[in-house]
Amino acid sequence: MDDSEKTNEQLISEVQALRKRVAELEADSSGHVEMIPAEVLTTATRNQIIALAATVDAKDPYTLTHSKGVAEIAETIGEAAGLSKEALSDIRAAALLHDIGKLGVPDAILTKPDNLSGAEWAIMQKHAAEGARIVGFVAELAPLVPLIRHHHERYDGTGYPDGLKGEAIPLGARILCIADAYDTMTTPRGYREVLSQEDALEELRWCSDKQFDPGLVEAFCRAVGVASDEDDD
Repeated sequence: MDDSEKTNEQLISEVQALRKRVAELEADSSGHVEMIPAEVLTTATRNQIIALAATVDAKDPYTLTHSKGVAEIAETIGEAAGLSKEALSDIRAAALLHDIGKLGVPDAILTKPDNLSGAEWAIMQKHAAEGARIVGFVAELAPLVPLIRHHHERYDGTGYPDGLKGEAIPLGARILCIADAYDTMTTPRGYREVLSQEDALEELRWCSDKQFDPGLVEAFCRAVGVASDEDDD
């Protein structure tokens, strides 16, 4: 059954489930939005982030768990890079919402247990621009839009959606790109092998100057206590 064939009862049930999940997140004092300092977000904006995050969670619970991990890693990278408190808050919020565009991806693609076809991958790639569009409707979240839109750009210019290269990619988006990849490599999900911290960091270094900002990769490695070969010399 596709989405167009859902009955009113099913739609009502899904809305009720979403409302329940929003209430659970609002009641969770250890929730992921609490990582964002209260003084930099109004209560209304924090509630908007909770609601948006819950919407993604209702569609694919893995996505929210992943986004929380990305937020923690991105904060570590941002601190290592010397970012301001305000910039770190924007990055944390953007990390929590970076996959919001997956709301527009069909469930059959989003939860497919094996590799995507070329056509399916093309649909999946639209989530970055779609996420930026969704978040852009909330005026208070405007600073997050470029971070969400460009978190799949590559340092060598071969990423999406706009093919930005090097420092033309917003700094926060470059940080999210690294954090996203690292969490994906080190988080269990049935159809892929989990890498150790050492192997995941080595992969980040291998892809520096191609996929990732090399300076930020090394800052992250130092922050987690792994020196580069050059530092050892």
